[in-house]
Amino acid sequence: HALWWIASVVFVGATVYLSLEPGGTTPTPSGFDKVQHCLAYAALMTWFTGFVPRKRHWQLAIALIAMGGLLELLQAVMQLGRSAEWLDFAANGLGVGLGWLFATWLGGS
Repeated sequence: HALWWIASVVFVGATVYLSLEPGGTTPTPSGFDKVQHCLAYAALMTWFTGFVPRKRHWQLAIALIAMGGLLELLQAVMQLGRSAEWLDFAANGLGVGLGWLFATWLGGS
């Protein structure tokens, strides 16, 4: 169980770092960053549903969406060459929803 939490801290830490690293270091095709946002948050949601009780999945979803929103706000105020975008926030939320649906499908209910 401890390894799950250690891996979780690493995954969240990587998401935070990649969201806040100075801009312009990783070129991506136009619009592809939205796919990256969606996949990252779908992966996080799916991962955490593996050990967060099912009755608390809605709280997990809110926490991940809030994390995505906070990171977007931090991008705006930190002035490291990153820009906060509503579409990134929306892609994060879509990813959380897709991850929740995927995890529910995997769980059989």
